[in-house]
Amino acid sequence: MNSSGFHHDNAPRHELRNIQQPASGSRLRSSPALPSGLRLRCWRAALSSYVRAAAAARRERREAVMASSAASSVRPPRPKKEPQALVIPKNAAEEQKLKLERLMKNPDKAVPIPEKMSEWAPRPPPEFVRDVMGSSAGAGSGEFHVYRHLRRREYQRQDYMDAMAEKGLTELRNSQMEEGDTELHPLPAPPHVHQLGSHLNPIFWGFFFILFIYYFFFLRFYLFERERE
Repeated sequence: MNSSGFHHDNAPRHELRNIQQPASGSRLRSSPALPSGLRLRCWRAALSSYVRAAAAARRERREAVMASSAASSVRPPRPKKEPQALVIPKNAAEEQKLKLERLMKNPDKAVPIPEKMSEWAPRPPPEFVRDVMGSSAGAGSGEFHVYRHLRRREYQRQDYMDAMAEKGLTELRNSQMEEGDTELHPLPAPPHVHQLGSHLNPIFWGFFFILFIYYFFFLRFYLFERERE
């Protein structure tokens, strides 16, 4: 306890500042030195007052921001809907009537019309397949799957092209039937029977040739044995 009756809580700050900072031109040896405990308490009181003031300022700023955000986020009240009687449609005509009435209550409301989905089209074939090893021995089993997927995509692309060609022929036929001008633009004739079996002709003739050679030698052997008897 200080014998002079001086207490740091009762002393104003400018007096503490004057005590801690000696006058200009005077040496430290001639200035009266405060006890270490009193000096520590003064610094602690000043620091606590500064922290309280900074916390109060931050609190005020936070409250101001929250008040402004709350004021900006307030939505205007929605108009009250008129009570409507519950109507249960008994058939499709009444259901359609209810939908039309609901639609005509607000004619300014935009009607959502879904856009037409674009037709699916396969990816174009790659011009060059990179990072693929050759088909030599020990090239890796993963390369087979790469080429298998490429083959599958190519088959898919060819099927798509055939379907589009058939669709074009169908549209051409429909347009010609509507115009009644089938003589000017005749449709391609269906394939004949001999055209459908043209790819079987080599197999047929080969099989016939084998049968002919077999029966020819068999008959010669049979006749030769008969002559010997």
